[in-house]
Amino acid sequence: MDTQKFRILIFAGTAALCALCAYQWREEALKNDSLREAGLAIDELKEKLAKSENNLRGLASDIAFFKEQIILARTDAEAMSLRARNAEDENARLTANADRLAENIKTLERAVKERDAVIADADAKLKQLSVNADEVATRFNALAEQHNLLVAELNETREKLAQSYAALDETRRRLYKALGRPLPKEN
Repeated sequence: MDTQKFRILIFAGTAALCALCAYQWREEALKNDSLREAGLAIDELKEKLAKSENNLRGLASDIAFFKEQIILARTDAEAMSLRARNAEDENARLTANADRLAENIKTLERAVKERDAVIADADAKLKQLSVNADEVATRFNALAEQHNLLVAELNETREKLAQSYAALDETRRRLYKALGRPLPKEN
């Protein structure tokens, strides 16, 4: 083979390696984008969870307030048991408070169920993100191994090519010496 063909072979190998690197960089950028989007989704879920927890705290303080109100209402009812009319008014008030308390308990139960659903959803998404991250790492490692093998093969080919050029030059010198001719000047 002449040097022009070797140069074309080296250029083609280099171009193929560049294309492989560009493809790998593009894949890594896409994977990084998907990981970034997943991180944003997790942040949104964390924000929703924080809001739900704040709502639960507010509802818990309402329950404590209503419990205190019930205790006070019962104390007042016992103190005013001699007056029938006041006892009926107090009974109506206690009934209204009990209804509100029951409604608040239902609201709290719904909020707890919603919070549990959000937590379960976030947990599932985190598990999927973990699986996706493992897959990305595995693919990256495989590509890195392929890249390293190609680089080693390229280096070996370059070394063989250099040895071939050296042997060719030495054979050429011997041939011209055997023919008794001077070596032509190289371009």
